[in-house]
Amino acid sequence: MPSVAINTAQNGQSALVAAPSSATQFIRVHGYVMVAGGTVNVKFQAGNTDLTGAMPLIADSGVVAPYADDGWFDLPGGQALNINLSAGQQVSGHLAYSEHGF
Repeated sequence: MPSVAINTAQNGQSALVAAPSSATQFIRVHGYVMVAGGTVNVKFQAGNTDLTGAMPLIADSGVVAPYADDGWFDLPGGQALNINLSAGQQVSGHLAYSEHGF
């Protein structure tokens, strides 16, 4: 199963997983771990569309979505997975995903 590192301190949106090569393919997120270096709200997005609500984190706190076979959420077909930070604070961790077809 593919995974990607979460390693950003960029205020706003950063790419995590590139869009599938076809609009008939989609990304499914199976689990993630994030830890924040400072106070920040974190959310996942497909383009500018929110996939999760803002997850408020404070310094040295984190969130875990343990591995789930059925996944936590799916992206619309052909969309890239982005992470969005409300402030320029370091957020680190990893995310497991898979790609599927319709």
